[in-house]
Amino acid sequence: MTERIRELLEEGLRHHVLGDDEMAAECFSKILAEDPTNEKAIRLLGMVRRPRGATTESQGAVAPTRAAAMPQRAPRKEAEEDPEIAAWMKTVEELFSLGDFSGSLAYVEKVLAKDPHHPQAQDYLARNRRTLTQFYESKLGSVYARPRVVVGPEEILWLNIDHRGGFLLSQIDGSLTVDDLYALSGMGRMETAKILAELLEAGVIEMT
Repeated sequence: MTERIRELLEEGLRHHVLGDDEMAAECFSKILAEDPTNEKAIRLLGMVRRPRGATTESQGAVAPTRAAAMPQRAPRKEAEEDPEIAAWMKTVEELFSLGDFSGSLAYVEKVLAKDPHHPQAQDYLARNRRTLTQFYESKLGSVYARPRVVVGPEEILWLNIDHRGGFLLSQIDGSLTVDDLYALSGMGRMETAKILAELLEAGVIEMT
């Protein structure tokens, strides 16, 4: 794999995790223009072009590309296996192997809503949340950086920011660090880091 293709893969996954599947698809298409047989780019392009939340059952089996990193399936008796949970866990594994950690997390949460003690789902929950937190924090630079709002109040009114993002934005005064905001937000570390990364990506804040 060339350095350029590796960079395009990383950029595409970054756009996908931040919710911009159009830009993600553009990155994966550029890879296929250079390497039409690149299996990972083909799968990722198919993933970002289907509606978010759609299952992957109709896409066929996906060969794992991160087998060493994926948790092993806990032994479960076939007679006790809930067919719906089994289908969801298959999707969890496929999305995780493709690097779609936010999509994998969404299905993990569906499994745990139905079976809160599912051991494999608990394992994937921790892995997805840890990976996504690291990803968002890498965009922020450092937990000791101090976010600062760089747009006026009138511009903020036109932004599509939910109540959680609005509350977090109201706490940013240029003196608090990212770590301080974790303590103040009332949300989990991953959720707070995600909102800050999105605000940074949108040019609403800058890190000082």
